[in-house]
Amino acid sequence: MITGATSEIGYELAKLFAKDGYDLVMVARNHDDLQAKANEFKSYGINVITMAKNLFTQEDAYSLYSELKLNGISPKILVNDAGQGVYGKFQDTDVHREVDIINLNIVSVIILTKLFLKDRLPKCSGKILNLASHCQQSTRSLAFGVSRYKGIYSVLVRGHP
Repeated sequence: MITGATSEIGYELAKLFAKDGYDLVMVARNHDDLQAKANEFKSYGINVITMAKNLFTQEDAYSLYSELKLNGISPKILVNDAGQGVYGKFQDTDVHREVDIINLNIVSVIILTKLFLKDRLPKCSGKILNLASHCQQSTRSLAFGVSRYKGIYSVLVRGHP
């Protein structure tokens, strides 16, 4: 399962998985983009499930998991790629946009990672790839949404900064 699967790194990773013969669960907000990319990847002879979800909301993160579970789907690999950011000085950026980005870059990642992990641990299998921005290493970055917030789940996975 790949979040943010219709653009940039998420799209490129989905393409690589498809070329390697992996069936895909593709997650993104735009249904039309999902369908177009799914049709492209089906040419590799794989099965593709598309799920249009807005991971800015906790409800959609939970419903994504619930719908997979309801349909007996337990992905062996989770790629948390969906993410956004804002650029600018902290005092100049919109607080509502920042909160939305925290929900996308942190809250939905924690929800999906924890639920996925609980499903896969009893099976002793599975892999999780959480993508984060290289900007997180910079203390002077103006790209707060990506660098600071995705850096938090880097700590979650590794256990330290």
